[in-house]
Amino acid sequence: MNASKQTSLMLGYLVGFIAFVAPILGFIAPKGIAPLVISGGVFGFVILKSQGRHLIWPKKPIIVLLAALCIWAGISVAWSIDGGSAAIGTLKLAGNLLAGGLLYSVVQSLTGVEREIFIKGLLWGFLTIAVILAIEILLGHPVYRALKNLQTNVIGAGGFFWLNVTIGILMLLIWPVSIALLKKDFQPPFGLRARYFIWLGFIVVFLLALVVKFQSGVLALFCGLFAFGIIWIFGRRAAGAAAIVLTVVGLLLPFSFSKTENPTASVKSVISIPFSAEHRLKIWEFTAQKIDQKLFAGWGMNGSRNMPGGKTTLRSETGKNYGHALPLHPHNAVLQMWLELGLPGILIYLGLAGYVIMSTMGRHRSKLISAMMMGQFSTAFVIANLSFGAWQAWWVATLWLSAALMALAVKADKDPDVS
Repeated sequence: MNASKQTSLMLGYLVGFIAFVAPILGFIAPKGIAPLVISGGVFGFVILKSQGRHLIWPKKPIIVLLAALCIWAGISVAWSIDGGSAAIGTLKLAGNLLAGGLLYSVVQSLTGVEREIFIKGLLWGFLTIAVILAIEILLGHPVYRALKNLQTNVIGAGGFFWLNVTIGILMLLIWPVSIALLKKDFQPPFGLRARYFIWLGFIVVFLLALVVKFQSGVLALFCGLFAFGIIWIFGRRAAGAAAIVLTVVGLLLPFSFSKTENPTASVKSVISIPFSAEHRLKIWEFTAQKIDQKLFAGWGMNGSRNMPGGKTTLRSETGKNYGHALPLHPHNAVLQMWLELGLPGILIYLGLAGYVIMSTMGRHRSKLISAMMMGQFSTAFVIANLSFGAWQAWWVATLWLSAALMALAVKADKDPDVS
């Protein structure tokens, strides 16, 4: 390949590098995903403009809803518990959304040859981190001990807790990886074996989550596969029903905790749950009570960090220490939107989720591909509402990156409507 050809494919190599590095970075230093996405968006934009190429922006409703979220978060600074923290949080959110949206737009602008480079990077990155994780688990976490300079066993009741983030990233990437393999079906070296590689990939990720005791991840992947099956069978009507159900549940969720007497005990009377899940339910109980106090406007952006009573120690009925009533965030995106941004915030969030759900059902897209897109969305949504904070920079960047990789994996020359 001559120098001019390599230069023209520079954008493909950039995105392919990001797709390869992202899962590995999620294992070594998850916070590095945010700088990766930011730099990828900026450099990609520069390359596009230097080559005189057109930038394909996200659909207008996405831009409007995300802009509305940032504006309302900025307004909430006026009544936030900590105005400085709220202002900084709003600026970070706006910056992360802008950078992620820029990378998403850059990725949509790739040519066919550049997409092939990207797919290779995605497949090799996924395979590399899967092998690294297997070595980490089978050989007694040598990489983690080396990174942290530990000489003793660090596995406790929580399992390989430091791998939860990496497994979560793999759960989001397995969907575009599967589509990439499907598009290589009947092509060497896959041939008709692509579907077997796909099932093997899901099994490996599921088993990894079980081994590291990432229970919320196991549930998330299960829900993603369930959503995949429902959309594959019932199609667009099921997607519409899902959007309606999600909206209703999102609007009623805090009241299901605040208006129920001892919801944690009620759940435990029906099913057996781990101690960590009990603590999570207690956090949600506390959060729901605080939502009731400021239902419309919320407590302001980043209010979770300084919530009155949030550092109170919770204990079980037997006196066992759960932990704080509210750590840095509620570990639930829906409740965090309610708590910090009130009714306008949750309406924007649920409107965005509903739009994304319906966007998976493209007219020129096969039902199988739509089902996989819905599977990825469901997996991400469950993780967001069980594990991480809504404003964490690395998590926002991961969502943008996984969405961009999915849209690019779906995209084909005869199917322009995939964004």
